[in-house]
Amino acid sequence: MKKILIIMNVLFLCFGFSACGKREIIGDDSSQKFSDAEITSAENAVIKKIEDFKGCDLVNLYYDEEKSNNAVEDYMSNGSKGSVNGVENNNIIVLLSV
Repeated sequence: MKKILIIMNVLFLCFGFSACGKREIIGDDSSQKFSDAEITSAENAVIKKIEDFKGCDLVNLYYDEEKSNNAVEDYMSNGSKGSVNGVENNNIIVLLSV
């Protein structure tokens, strides 16, 4: 559960929303850090959370390991809750939306 909460916090820091269009999960989602099941779980968590936002539709969503790792590194060193509260960077995934 803690892992999903961390994922959600980072996600909302790192991607934008669009009010129109069809949802699409893009990219090959390949990762050395996360299994396919973990990436799919994170994508499903984002999709479910977006439903709570009125007037927002998720148009596309993807995982890019290099961009995710860079965002995690920034969050851990500069984020308001990064490493200060014991979060481990191997428990954070950043999904992106264009």
